[in-house]
Amino acid sequence: MLMKKLCLLFLIPLLFVSCGDTTGDTAGTELGTGIGGDEDTTSGGSPIKPSTPGNYIISSPNTEVNGVSNSGSIKIIDGVTGEQIGETISGETNNDQLGSSGVTTLANGNIVIASQYHDVEGVTNAGSVMIINGATGRQIGSTIAGGSTGDQIGSSGITTLGNGNFIISSGLDNVEGVTDAGSVRVINGTTGEQVGPLLFGDEAGDSLGSSGITVLSNGNFVIATENDNVNGVQNSGSVRIINGATGIQVGSTLSGNNSNDKLGSSSITAIRNGNFVIASSNDDVGGVTDDDVGSVTDAGSVRIINGATGAQIGSTLSGNCLNDQFGNASITALDNGRFVIASQYDDIGTITNAGSVRIVNGNNGEQVTATFAGDTVGDQLGSSSITNLGNGNFVIASELDNVNGVTNAGSIIIVNGNTGEQVGTTLSGNNSNDLLGSSSITVLPNGNFVVASEDDDVDGVTNAGSVKIINGLTGEQIGSTISGDDENDRLGNSSVTALDSGNFVIATSGDDIGGITNAGSVRIINATTGAQIGATISGNNSSDQLGSSGITALSDGNFIISSEMDDVGGIRNAGSIRVINGGTGEQIGDTVSGENIDDRVGSSPIVKF
Repeated sequence: MLMKKLCLLFLIPLLFVSCGDTTGDTAGTELGTGIGGDEDTTSGGSPIKPSTPGNYIISSPNTEVNGVSNSGSIKIIDGVTGEQIGETISGETNNDQLGSSGVTTLANGNIVIASQYHDVEGVTNAGSVMIINGATGRQIGSTIAGGSTGDQIGSSGITTLGNGNFIISSGLDNVEGVTDAGSVRVINGTTGEQVGPLLFGDEAGDSLGSSGITVLSNGNFVIATENDNVNGVQNSGSVRIINGATGIQVGSTLSGNNSNDKLGSSSITAIRNGNFVIASSNDDVGGVTDDDVGSVTDAGSVRIINGATGAQIGSTLSGNCLNDQFGNASITALDNGRFVIASQYDDIGTITNAGSVRIVNGNNGEQVTATFAGDTVGDQLGSSSITNLGNGNFVIASELDNVNGVTNAGSIIIVNGNTGEQVGTTLSGNNSNDLLGSSSITVLPNGNFVVASEDDDVDGVTNAGSVKIINGLTGEQIGSTISGDDENDRLGNSSVTALDSGNFVIATSGDDIGGITNAGSVRIINATTGAQIGATISGNNSSDQLGSSGITALSDGNFIISSEMDDVGGIRNAGSIRVINGGTGEQIGDTVSGENIDDRVGSSPIVKF
């Protein structure tokens, strides 16, 4: 990779226009007031009043604004008054989809909007990144945009640094005539100025930064690029450490030795001591054939790297059987400086795809305690997730685990992260294909956790879906199982969200309520007892899929429901946003919704700041 001067196109700021996408549930709802010369066509109603400290952002990339299809819109909302701050920010060309690549908040209160499909000064899909003052809604500095068609600046994400700077990663950026070279920029979050040089690939298709950016505790960050061609080796993959204050590379580039090693393709994980872990399921280490580790095809590898120097710590850990793909499922950091390697395709003894989970010392790379492994072909232990509970324990979720002769029952195992011993007994499904733990594991503030299993058959109801509260210290279930009433309700399939109050919210987009197919539902649950709080909140029309776009917890214990498919006031897929009291389940203020078909208000996550 070469370090060359930045190719930045500085443009005039976007025209900020007011967006009429916020009609009420039936009579219309106001979201702030009309701004500038453009008319806000919302009518009646009262502002959302969540009465919560901190502001939040509504991003709707598919919204039509002033007749511009899929222009996208960004609104900043005052968390106490519910009024809009500043003007609505929107694209000016069809399919700009402003905010489609994410909206990110900075520690200084500013906001970064990334829009990979934004057409800027006649350049199709140039892509853009803008910094917005979170207090006023006004742009800071100039728009950062691509200079050629299809650059899609910001397409690979925005990553914040602890020093107030942020990183723009653009895997499809064409730089100095190199197609899809990919680029990474460090930007000052206060001024919008670039920090240090532009980093980019030097061969077509390198797509620098496309595999992710990982921030380390020492202020440095790591760029992973699985398709990077290094020293003539096709798709060797590369990993680079960059100083977050200067934008300068630290140490040498780490890369695979053979074609299609794709170093870093599985994950880069920061651990507490400032080091990081590279997982590469296709790594070729010491072999001569494609994806070969010591002549074992698709063995996979895991390496610990010093986050300050870039030097490897200890030996490379790898699988020893065909298609082990070591570390492919996940790497999870623990609070004690150790980390957990989950390898769902690991063959143990003669058991194909038994799956394995190992605890490793983050200081020297040595395995501590015994390996957890499946005992039946295809168990794929650890395939669903590894979750750090924060109390020294962690959870292994394995949806395909065969337990007591039940195929794909799924299992949940709690492990002590210090001793490696199992805590309590294994929880598992009762029926074939229950896939226990397949939907999510959610940690609660009290150290307990919630298991959501959308495919669980309960009391003879196929795919009713279930939600269970588990004691994080003992592994015992708390309260009764919460489940759907109808076939294919798939309770908890959208999300389970912990609230600051200690309660949690279950969102189920496919829930049938009162005979309405896929109305969608949202329930508040007391995390101590498992009892429901207030009435179930549900959609009014078929396929409203209430809660399908996410639940956002607010700092006062309240929360926001986002539902992009919600039909409101007879408008198909208008999309809606509702603020709910987390203690009672009552709605606060009126519903905010789109006023055009397929506006899909709330299609992107609500961002708090």
